[in-house]
Amino acid sequence: MKIAYVAWSDVIASSNVIKYVLENKLDYKVKLIQVDPGAMWAGVADGSVDVTIGAALPTTHATYYSKFEEELVDLGPNMLFLPIWTLILLKI
Repeated sequence: MKIAYVAWSDVIASSNVIKYVLENKLDYKVKLIQVDPGAMWAGVADGSVDVTIGAALPTTHATYYSKFEEELVDLGPNMLFLPIWTLILLKI
C-alpha cells in the first residue's frame, strides 16, 4: 500500500501511525511517499497511490478536492481518501 503525505508535522506523524498499524497489526506492506499537495490529490485520484490522510479541508485543499472529488472516497473526519476502485478491491 502506498500512502501519500505532505511534509507537515501533523501529517507526518499521522501517516507513520497509520503505517505502523497497517504493518504491525494488519500485515500490510506500506510505503510512505512525501509529495506536494497537488501530486497527493492527483495520485489518489489516478490510483498511483492508495490513500492519503493529509487532506486539509474545508479550505486549504478545497480546490484540489473540487477537482478530484468524483474520483475519491472520503472515509471520514480523519481525512482519509481512497480512489473509488480501492473500495471494490477491499470489498467495502
